[in-house]
Amino acid sequence: MKKKTAILLLLFLATFSSCDNELNVNADYKEIIVVYGLLDYTQPEQFIKINKAFLSKDNSAYIDAQRSDSLYLDSVEAKLIDNFGTEFPLTKTNVANKEDGVFSNEVNILYTTTAKLSPQNAYHLEVKNPITENLVTSYTKLVGQARVMSPVTTNQLKWVIRPNLNIKFQFISGVNAILYDIKVLFTYEEIQKSDTNLRDTNTIEWFVLKNRILDNAKGGNLVNLSVDPELFFDFIASKIEEKPEVLRRALTGDILIYGGGEEINTYISVSRPSIGIVQKTEDYSNINNGRGIFSSRNVTAVRDIQFSPTTLSNLRIGSKTQALNFIN
Repeated sequence: MKKKTAILLLLFLATFSSCDNELNVNADYKEIIVVYGLLDYTQPEQFIKINKAFLSKDNSAYIDAQRSDSLYLDSVEAKLIDNFGTEFPLTKTNVANKEDGVFSNEVNILYTTTAKLSPQNAYHLEVKNPITENLVTSYTKLVGQARVMSPVTTNQLKWVIRPNLNIKFQFISGVNAILYDIKVLFTYEEIQKSDTNLRDTNTIEWFVLKNRILDNAKGGNLVNLSVDPELFFDFIASKIEEKPEVLRRALTGDILIYGGGEEINTYISVSRPSIGIVQKTEDYSNINNGRGIFSSRNVTAVRDIQFSPTTLSNLRIGSKTQALNFIN
């Protein structure tokens, strides 16, 4: 019986191995338009990235990613449309500031408009390939501005940071914002001791808050964040190199509050890896008949904040920053 079973197994393997073993892993070509865009009515220009998905039979994806013609459609008609049917055509623009990476930076094609967007309106996006008649669409509401209440206001641009007193960030959320980031820019001057006419101005960035999700996107939510002041001085000490040959002067600070729309929050939530054994996550897109994300953000900025004498004193003599040679 065992001998008969072994013979049958050998015959099955021989038959299986004699079959055609060519496997076509590439399906017939289907054009997939990929769109990424975040509208921000506070900015003078809007940018939408429009690409095509690609798969090659001859090369690896890494090779084809270095070819710009693998990334971009030959022809595109794109426009924004507001609630009242007003159309804003998007213009093809080569924005030559793309960093090196996996994808080609020979050109960096974006579609732009300088039309002034209204925060009271929602906007539809239409992207069409006029050659194939392939049309993708999407829709988003605009995120409104936050109202900053602390640690400074637009009427009182003086920032007091001292040990043992938490830094309180407080603001009222804008309409259609569901998540927030906070970033602080610290601008300082470096002066060469050997020649005080030689001066450089530098800015460093401190991410204070990332992905704070609100209960709703109606607007008017009070957002509070209390931050240990030692984190500010740790940030300064970690980002600025000790240079005995230079003196430094703290100039100004900026507070940037980034509000994101619900589509961004959904994309981040769905893309976050699972904590379980199975790490596969679903893909999220709100582009009809295509892939990508179309949403809105808003940057509320309080700029040119002056630092109080107390803050400057702590930078000058504090144990974490005294070696940085701040003189004001």
